[in-house]
Amino acid sequence: MNIDHFVIHHIQKDQHRDPKVQTRPDEPSLRDGKGKLTEQGELIHNFVENASKMFDRQRSGKVFADIDKENANHFAEALDRYLNRKTTFIDFSTRLAQELTNTMKNVSLATGGYMAIADYTASPRKMLIVMIKQEEGFAVDPISLELRQSIHLDLSSINVGVLIDLEGYQSNTERHLAMVRGLKEIAKYFREFLGVTNYKSSKDETEELKEVLDGYMRQNRHQFPDDKIAEIKRNVANLIVVNKDQDLSLMAIAGIVNPGDPSDFHDYANNAGVSAELRGDPAVVKGWLRFRYTDKRLTLDFDKGLLDEVIRYYPAEDQLVVKVSAFPSLSTKLEQADS
Repeated sequence: MNIDHFVIHHIQKDQHRDPKVQTRPDEPSLRDGKGKLTEQGELIHNFVENASKMFDRQRSGKVFADIDKENANHFAEALDRYLNRKTTFIDFSTRLAQELTNTMKNVSLATGGYMAIADYTASPRKMLIVMIKQEEGFAVDPISLELRQSIHLDLSSINVGVLIDLEGYQSNTERHLAMVRGLKEIAKYFREFLGVTNYKSSKDETEELKEVLDGYMRQNRHQFPDDKIAEIKRNVANLIVVNKDQDLSLMAIAGIVNPGDPSDFHDYANNAGVSAELRGDPAVVKGWLRFRYTDKRLTLDFDKGLLDEVIRYYPAEDQLVVKVSAFPSLSTKLEQADS
């Protein structure tokens, strides 16, 4: 990881009061005259490295989207000016702090904090923006071995944050932004500040979920025999159908896939690009629920839940057997057809 620019600004906000911003007039010195990291540079390097790791480990998961370059988006306009070298990093970051301050004015749950912004290269070039708070804690004096109070930035709980693939942004690659959700109201003002758009379509998200679900169960084949795979898919599909036109939590889906360790599937899927919040498409999951086959002479259409219960397939005997008594009027229909 090579850090090119870094700064921290402070936004103070109390309930029922307008927020105030304290900006730094210059960047901290990262390297000395010989190109070696300064003491401050070492701290910053460790901070950014740990912040990016904590961002990735957020249990709330990441939502993937794009930055809207149209519609008078202040963030995109400021970012373009910075990337095109029309403004300095410190001026760019100061503008962001001021824009975020204006955006959070009417958000009662927003409490401000320290806004850390880093431009760094870690294949590819990225920009990390996080809001974090200072917390009171404890430390031990190394000489007296006595406890003392310590105030520190709590990286274990990033309030809201965004990681931008700058190369993807400049080349208009889709899904170039990953955002930690935070509380819904907080996430909403942060999305407004960023000008987030182009969440994945429900169709795309559902198809992607199926691919990731299949991959996860293949990878953990010993946990998922065929009958269990079918049951899980039916249950996930039913969840999507019941919650039509509503956002679904990836963790809720993970609880169906792996109830013993839902975070295992959640992290697998989120790291594969499935958003922490997604909207399922009932039309896509119909195929998870029903079996369909059609040719000129035969049409089969039935609930997949009937397989191995009242409808059985015997490949060795080349037979499909239907338990007629499971369907009250089927025997009558067959008798009428035979007459």
